[in-house]
Amino acid sequence: MTGRLEPETNPELTGRFEVREQGEVTRELRRMVGRRAPVMLYDNQGQVLRTKASLLSSAGLVLDLEENDDHPVLYARRITLVSLVDDVKVQGDVIGPLTTDPAGWSLTIPLPNVLIRLQRRGGYRARIPPAEPAFLYSSATRFSVLDLSVQGVGLEPSGVQVFAGDRWGACRLRLGMQVLPVSVVVRHVDPDRIGCAFEGVGVRVEQELARRVMELDRLWMRSR
Repeated sequence: MTGRLEPETNPELTGRFEVREQGEVTRELRRMVGRRAPVMLYDNQGQVLRTKASLLSSAGLVLDLEENDDHPVLYARRITLVSLVDDVKVQGDVIGPLTTDPAGWSLTIPLPNVLIRLQRRGGYRARIPPAEPAFLYSSATRFSVLDLSVQGVGLEPSGVQVFAGDRWGACRLRLGMQVLPVSVVVRHVDPDRIGCAFEGVGVRVEQELARRVMELDRLWMRSR
């Protein structure tokens, strides 16, 4: 069992990335089914039932079971589902108990009213669409932004030599017509991406980052 498929329990984190609009919840579940994503079901005792998304119907989300045994999670009153869709952790709660089909190889669970979408480092990383480029201006150069989260930014290498551990203070992050003051530290340098984390971001800037990430996420979801 990997940490990526365990429930996130930090309310401060999960509250930032809730998806409540029913159309968006449904679209996310459709993506889960389309990718035959793994879905782990947890009860409040930490027991887990491994399943795979199979079908989205008017009755709920249909999951295929790995084994057709009488698993204790089926009898829990509250169940947390955790999946991984396009490298994004998707989490939600449903009310049990659950029942399997007569053959015992699948079950249908109620659709969650709220989903949480997270990446492994705690903040969903949204890609920047080519039609709406974003840039980070440091004292050295201008970098094109590849992706954005509330915790950091991915940059396209510009030819300027960059090393992990470099700190750039007093940068400007341009997102459309909006410019945010940020400071970053370089976490890793790859041939096609420079991964940076924000340092000392204030509450107002963090709120603006979260809002922009959600806007970008919705844009990509509509395009699928």
